Amino acid sequence: MRSDIAVVQIERFSQSWESDVWSLISQVWAEFGIHDDPRAESDLGDLAHAYQEGASGFWIAISDSRVVGTASLKDLGDGLIAMKRFYVLKEFRGTTIGTAQRLLDHLVQHARQGGATTLCLGTIELTVAAQRFYEKNGFQRVPRSELPTERFAAEIDTLFYKLPLA
Repeated sequence: MRSDIAVVQIERFSQSWESDVWSLISQVWAEFGIHDDPRAESDLGDLAHAYQEGASGFWIAISDSRVVGTASLKDLGDGLIAMKRFYVLKEFRGTTIGTAQRLLDHLVQHARQGGATTLCLGTIELTVAAQRFYEKNGFQRVPRSELPTERFAAEIDTLFYKLPLA
């Protein structure tokens, strides 16, 4: 590996990283014109407990003692699991460092180990690069009506994807 490429570790969220997670999410939201406080979101205001049921979980990507990415899974039951809070700082996106790919691979592995058969997600239209990333990784765009979006989607989500895991 080249010495100028950042080393990124994926680890389970702990409360010691909470303010760093909020900061990262605020930065990514601002990039897309969202200036809300992440702590106002019910799950982000209680990260220690929001992703604890079943195969749920919340992970962070860390480089040089700094949170550079987040990703979570919300177990919806019946083999369905939702990917949420998938954020990567702009300078850590792309194939050179591979932070997003490492986070996604970690989520898929965890979901499969937890018995999930389908991974789903919601996103917004502005995230064109993210959509390409999901599609490159086998996600299929589906109509909102095909998923129980009331159990996982954010209000602003307009596009929905699913990935068969079985």
